[in-house]
Amino acid sequence: MTQTFASIPKPLKPASLSEDPRFIPTEADRKAVLSWSFDALSYTREDLIRLVLAMFDIFGITKGFNIPTDRLFNLIVAISKAYKDVPYHNFWHAVDVTQVSIYNHFFFLFFSIISEIIKIQSK
Repeated sequence: MTQTFASIPKPLKPASLSEDPRFIPTEADRKAVLSWSFDALSYTREDLIRLVLAMFDIFGITKGFNIPTDRLFNLIVAISKAYKDVPYHNFWHAVDVTQVSIYNHFFFLFFSIISEIIKIQSK
């Protein structure tokens, strides 16, 4: 049986964030992804790419693991293009699920730290 790879996106021309400032996360982006009222459907694909970069930025993942931001940017763009244009399991849904995970993780860490501080202070 012969496999076809027509559904695999062609390699993208690598891009640089410095070439397109629309994709550089802002403080407003960081606040948006840490909000329970985040609504992925209200953003464009380009906005969502920037917001995913903001999610990585919040936890210092790119710096902590020495991931070049341009490489992460190109990966997110490739992933966004690989999603099919379907009503539900699409790039918007993926970002929405990612944001909820980030939100829960952030507040789990926050409350864990607060809990430890309270334990230390009560000794």
